[in-house]
Amino acid sequence: MAKWLLKAATVALGSLLGPACGRAVSEYGTPAAEYGVPSALYKLDGNVVSSVAATPIENIHVTLGSSGPSGAAGGPSVVSGPQGQWLIDGTMFPCGDFCEVTAHDVGDAPGGPYADKVVAIAPAKTADASGNWDAGTFEQHGIQIQLDKK
Repeated sequence: MAKWLLKAATVALGSLLGPACGRAVSEYGTPAAEYGVPSALYKLDGNVVSSVAATPIENIHVTLGSSGPSGAAGGPSVVSGPQGQWLIDGTMFPCGDFCEVTAHDVGDAPGGPYADKVVAIAPAKTADASGNWDAGTFEQHGIQIQLDKK
């Protein structure tokens, strides 16, 4: 008898709560997403130079990240070219007021080794968001990263 009563209670509770859980609708009239991760498109460029002679440094890993509470480390990463130039065009969790680029010599840079350097940046919003999880497009150009030898 106890099993039958437990099954009946489960069915009754499921029939009451089930429809309430499935009615989430977005502002567009479509079912709302149950989860997601906000992201923003970042378009950044600059160069890596030696702090002493201002000569370009190639083969330096440049990574976009965040020092903020979101800890959005591990964003898009590139390697500087022969003239020290680098270009990031990628998405990551929005870094807000805590955006930064990190330069890291992994032992390939000529004239190295160079000490790691973190540079705070302030990309400007150049395109509005296109949806619930899209924070828009942010750009900053001509970012110079000056590295010191270790």
